[in-house]
Amino acid sequence: MDPISQVSILVVDRRYSIVAELRDDAKHTVAEAIGFATYSNSLPTVLTYAAIFDVIWKQIELYEQLQVNDRMQKEFINVAAHELRTPIQPIINVSDFVKSRIKDHELREFLDILNRNAKRLKKLSEDILDVAKIESNSLTLIKENFTFKEIIPDMIRDYQNCTDNKNIKITYEIPDTLVVFGDKSRISQVISNLISNSIKFSSDLVSISIKAESKVINMHTTSSKEMVILKVKDAGVGIDKEIFQKLFTIFTTNSYQGMGLGLYISKKIIVAHDGDLWAENNKDNTGATFTFTLPLNKTG
Repeated sequence: MDPISQVSILVVDRRYSIVAELRDDAKHTVAEAIGFATYSNSLPTVLTYAAIFDVIWKQIELYEQLQVNDRMQKEFINVAAHELRTPIQPIINVSDFVKSRIKDHELREFLDILNRNAKRLKKLSEDILDVAKIESNSLTLIKENFTFKEIIPDMIRDYQNCTDNKNIKITYEIPDTLVVFGDKSRISQVISNLISNSIKFSSDLVSISIKAESKVINMHTTSSKEMVILKVKDAGVGIDKEIFQKLFTIFTTNSYQGMGLGLYISKKIIVAHDGDLWAENNKDNTGATFTFTLPLNKTG
């Protein structure tokens, strides 16, 4: 038993109170278990204790109800996001099919608009599902060894071909021998989010550079660990100082082009890989750089 004495308060019928020192809860009788005790039948004293217990019980009931409401909200969001995503893919497929069959330039432009917005809606539904998984601690990772060269070139081509009214230049510098251990799909999602974020906050002329390297990083303890560092640097407007401190929290954005989910999801994915993700404005006051770390390839 903890040698420090404990105090128990017992309120009976709102007329009597006993304040007792619990000395040994292993004893079989009350007389043996308690030490010093005081008794009161003073109405103000007893009612004060009763009021304290009423507040505590109401707080417990409120907390339990909030937990129920929170579960119901998360279940609703999860179901709604699934239901939203279900009809989106057929819209994309049909618009792609029709576009491939017609020659009229104006109609093709209308189909492009339909397709792009359907894909944005699909991305939003997927982000909402990811947030639901993160909030319920059910985000799973399938880790393997892979290289950034397997995912980044195709990703760059997709952005250069499918972005509205912007001239995009994306360069990358990635060693062929740099192997990462992680969930390739999720890391691709993070890099895509960072590129998308840079494009969103750039003018019509977009300039982005991606660079990866390995480096020994000092951990929070006295140990050090070799990690992969990837930087996505842009020449956009930079990060507004008003949102800098809460940049990776949910629903943080100063743009009408999104709900502020991408960076939140990206941070959670990287942290789940035992890495980190941070941002800083460039020293030349042009654009920002997002940096994340990941473990090197797993051996053995």
